[in-house]
Amino acid sequence: MQRGSSDGLKRLLRSLRKRLRSSSSLFKIYVERLAHVYPQATIMLFGSRARGDNLPYSDYDIAIVLPDHLCGDKLQKTIEARSMKPRGISVDIVILCESELRDPIVRKMLEKSVVLYKP
Repeated sequence: MQRGSSDGLKRLLRSLRKRLRSSSSLFKIYVERLAHVYPQATIMLFGSRARGDNLPYSDYDIAIVLPDHLCGDKLQKTIEARSMKPRGISVDIVILCESELRDPIVRKMLEKSVVLYKP
């Protein structure tokens, strides 16, 4: 390998390492924003990051569980939650009503979830 290529690869790897470290900080900021906008919601991390079998570039799967009387327009709430996301992290958002937690598919999806915020 030529020296120039080796230096370029080292710079790329340093940049990627820095970006991965900053993604966890950005994610914490994002969860704080969500908790501020949805103070009555339970915010959960599920999927590979919750199970611990994620890859470095795996997205963050988030469930925002709202009391039934606040559930309302879930599409609008999803759009709103996505608009608060900082640049630099990849997030999938699911808005759920508390009553949906009885659904076996939803229960399976959240089986190894981690509660990030609870009112």
